[in-house]
Amino acid sequence: MPKMPNPIKKQKIEKSNMHPFGTFKKDKLILNAFLDYKPRELGVVKSTQEDTIKYYEDRFVKFEQKVDDLIAKINQAENKGSYLQKLLYLKEQVNVYLGLGDYKIILKKIETAEVLLHDIIQKNRVKNLALKQAILAEIEAIKDSSDWKEASEAIKDIKTRWIKIGAVDKESEEVIQNQFTSLLTHFFNRRQVFYDERSKIIDKKILKYSWLADRAELIAQNKNFAEGMPQMKALTTEWKKVGLVPKKMLEPIITRFKTIKKEYLKEFKESKAKRTPHTPSPLANLEQVKLDKLKEIYNNLLFIHKDMPENGDELVKQMYDNWKKIGHVRNSKEFLDLNNIFRYTATLTLDKYFILKQAQRKFPAFNMLNPVEKLRVQILILKDVIIKTQEHIENFENNFYVMPSEFQDGNNADKLFASKLELQKKNLLIKQKLLSEWEQKYLKATER
Repeated sequence: MPKMPNPIKKQKIEKSNMHPFGTFKKDKLILNAFLDYKPRELGVVKSTQEDTIKYYEDRFVKFEQKVDDLIAKINQAENKGSYLQKLLYLKEQVNVYLGLGDYKIILKKIETAEVLLHDIIQKNRVKNLALKQAILAEIEAIKDSSDWKEASEAIKDIKTRWIKIGAVDKESEEVIQNQFTSLLTHFFNRRQVFYDERSKIIDKKILKYSWLADRAELIAQNKNFAEGMPQMKALTTEWKKVGLVPKKMLEPIITRFKTIKKEYLKEFKESKAKRTPHTPSPLANLEQVKLDKLKEIYNNLLFIHKDMPENGDELVKQMYDNWKKIGHVRNSKEFLDLNNIFRYTATLTLDKYFILKQAQRKFPAFNMLNPVEKLRVQILILKDVIIKTQEHIENFENNFYVMPSEFQDGNNADKLFASKLELQKKNLLIKQKLLSEWEQKYLKATER
């Protein structure tokens, strides 16, 4: 049987028009004054006073639950200070929220939490100030660096960390931000000056290269080879003295210059052949003897490369020395081809010996492994060697331009750098080809 409303209680409320926290005036429910808050209207009685009271008491309970939930989140959060604005918003709601209850209890909860948050925020701002001052010291240490790549990466990391650090007190905010901006501006201005100067020097070198190519073209148009050949050789010597320029920027000019020289030399040889019949000379016979000796060394190298005898790397190094002592064979395309394949095979063989000895040193039981496992170990070592070689080449290339004063026409450092860089890249390519060969071999072996 449904519970019937209590007519006595209902009549008592309507008769007294009183509630611990509110009062009825005519048909309106008024929230009583408390602390510094004035009385205010909550709403109009729509059915009975009891229903109206129940409705606004329930709303008060919901509001109090919101406050309790927020305080619970604050207690559990690591970044408690981020909840301050939400807490202050609920505090403002105390004076406008339509609910019937003891707001003094809610205010006490909010103000207790507010004091806690203000204390935490103040401590965080002190900590944030210390963190930002430490970052300023980091920038101070690298702001005058000329290692542009490393310093730029460090600055990038510093800017990311600076943004993540929270606010400091208002008195220090403007000062420390200005210091941060000033230090960064100092570094980036220096870097811009460096690259602007380098760009001007490179532009100057490119103009010189272009002028030499134009000059070569004029010489090539003159078919008087007695005058033209010395001039072309002098141009080539001058070309080598200009200095280093990024390959992509110079490539079209290099191609043009080489094409002009190649065609001119071809015309010169054709002209010379028409004038004098070809007869072997004692010098040509001597060059043939040198070529035969080089062929013998290369054949011995192939034997070592194939069978990999113990201490074969020492023999390869000796062959390399003997090869250099014999020297170049002039006017011989066969020598050029032989020299390239010899150097490639010698480097490849020495790389294989190096990887083998590394495997034996790092893995004492290496010689007891089966061929497939040995190959897998050598592949792992070779990959590590390739990574280190790539890093070395990158550092070598990036660190060449230390200061703008390095860029001067005829600087021997340019030629030395270009030569060393080209050799390192060739050796890296050999290692990469060896890795590809071994990986294919290992894949076939493991698929069986």
